[in-house]
Formats: sequence, C-alpha cells, structure tokens
Amino acid sequence: MDFITGLVIGTLVFAAVWWFFFGAKKKKSNRNVQDAVVLQKLIKHVAKLVTVESYFSEILPHSDEKKLFFNLISSQKKLIIIAHAKVSAGFDMNKIKYTVDNRTKTFHITSFPEPEIFSIEVHPEYYDLKSGLFNKFKPGDHTELHKKSREHIKTKAYESGLIDEAREKVDEAIDMLDETFRALGWHISWDALPDNIKLTENETKKLESGKVR
Repeated sequence: MDFITGLVIGTLVFAAVWWFFFGAKKKKSNRNVQDAVVLQKLIKHVAKLVTVESYFSEILPHSDEKKLFFNLISSQKKLIIIAHAKVSAGFDMNKIKYTVDNRTKTFHITSFPEPEIFSIEVHPEYYDLKSGLFNKFKPGDHTELHKKSREHIKTKAYESGLIDEAREKVDEAIDMLDETFRALGWHISWDALPDNIKLTENETKKLESGKVR
C-alpha cells in the first residue's frame, strides 16, 4: 500500500470515526432538543386539565325596590331564580415551572400550580315574576340576574370543597404528564413537590420507585 492510498484510507476511517462519535451525537442532541420543544408545546396545548366537575342547583330570591317622589312611594319588582350549573376545576398546566436537561432527557418540575375553577356554566330559570307599577323588568335585567346567579354558584362551589377535591386528584395530572413524556423517551424529575399537593399512596410509591421522577 503506497503512501497516498494509506492517506486516503486513513482519512476515510478518521471521518467515519468522527461522524460516529460526534456527528451522531450532535444529531441525537438535536433530536433531544426537538423532542423537548414538542413536549413544551404539548403542555401548553393541554392548557387546562379538568380533574373534577360538579353540578349545582340553587334557589335565589331576588327583589329590587325603587323609591320615588322623595321616598314617599316605593315600587318593587321581584322573582325567584332557580340556577342550574356545572362547575369545572383543575390545574392550569401553563403555570407549571420547569427546567429542561436535553442531555439526560429530563424535565425538572420546580413548581406546580394550585387547582382553580375553570368554568361555571349557569342556566337560570325565572319564576313568579312580579313587576311594580313604576319598576318594571327590562331586557337588560337578564344580564344582571345571570351575573348574580353565576357569583352565587361560584361561592357555593368554593364552600362545597370543590378545590380540595380537585387537589386530591392531582395524580391524574401526574399520570398524564408521565405517560406523555415516556412516550417520547423522556422522564420527569420532581425537584420540589409543592406542600399544597397531596398524593395518593399509589402516586407516592411511583415517585419513590422512579416511575414518575
């Protein structure tokens, strides 16, 4: 083998070795970065994860009195509202804080949000409408009555412990994240699980065993 041939073969071997150790590694690194971007988009796409829904039916008496002629005459209108509602609560996944390690394909969760109420769908029904002589019901009253019904249902939802119930189902959020990440070969590291999050015994074992990290 002459010098030129040996030089060509040596160069090709060096190029192959370089690509194997550095080119492939760079390609893998780029792939990891792409996967990380996909996972971050998935978290934003999920946005609000509903873990509990509850239904309410409330009776709200409503009255409105108008004073006229220097308070000498009063005119009252009143009705009864029966408000049927569906309230959804859960976790806003956009509020999760994390850091990304592309080398180890790990998402380090550093902060997890408190559960919150996402939506209140109210369907009020009106009964026993009685208008006063100088105080009639107007089309614009419907908006105010609907708003009153919604605020009442919101208060009842908080009083019912709906937020606590949503918090107790945080394992659903963890399972969703875990399955999504593992599908792309990534895993989650819970660097600091918030004090407000109470896991089930099953989830605690999963965290300790490393199935959810």
